[in-house]
Amino acid sequence: MKRLSALIVLLMAILVVIALALRESNPPAPALANNTLRVGIDTSYAPFGMLADGQVTGADADIARGVAAHLGVGIQFVPLGFDGLYDALLTDQVDVLFSAIIENPARRDRVNYSQGYFNAGLVLVSPASQPIMRMDGLAGARLSFGYGTSAHTVAERWHRPRRAFELRPYETQAVALEAVRAGASDAALVDNIAARTYLRVNPDWEAIVSDVTVLPYVAATRAERSDVSVAIDRALDMMLSDGSLERILDAWL
Repeated sequence: MKRLSALIVLLMAILVVIALALRESNPPAPALANNTLRVGIDTSYAPFGMLADGQVTGADADIARGVAAHLGVGIQFVPLGFDGLYDALLTDQVDVLFSAIIENPARRDRVNYSQGYFNAGLVLVSPASQPIMRMDGLAGARLSFGYGTSAHTVAERWHRPRRAFELRPYETQAVALEAVRAGASDAALVDNIAARTYLRVNPDWEAIVSDVTVLPYVAATRAERSDVSVAIDRALDMMLSDGSLERILDAWL
């Protein structure tokens, strides 16, 4: 009898461990209408949101699909214009926004933001043979950037205290990167999207990319739906841990 009791206790312990493991690998799904995650997305912002042959595609779309898969629910995309994203969320037309959104402090009373899943901030790009990893390492260097971009503003700000490097504005960020590749500049200050896109189409160029500013893209949910917020953050955590998040970004950027 004692052996049977011990066996039952052991089996119950094993079942608890299995249940916890399953819960860890599959975050509990929030209560969603029709067991479907409704995703608001702007399909005019490539490569994060696009329409191709009537299908929603892009990095944000694939990340949302990955989140839904981790939650064990279906997915429904609701294509929206960027100006209509928050209205659709707050009027319960969608459960979440995956649309290259940057956290807006003025909306925190009604909106929850997830952890960042992509840093769209500025980066320094330099040749691997002569890397420049930091803005304060630009002394004597030629810095290229897109004219009128946020990088232009940051470059001017760093340049004013001590004119230790040469400013080289170009018409686009891609041309600024091309200048570095051609040896006409020592480093380029561009946003991370421009850097990844350029390096994706020029895989033969060995370059070093270093973060300068942080501007995370986040998912947005309604503040009163904390169950959705928590579940999405846990799913993003798992996608980060298993490498699927970076694989999606690598496929598009």
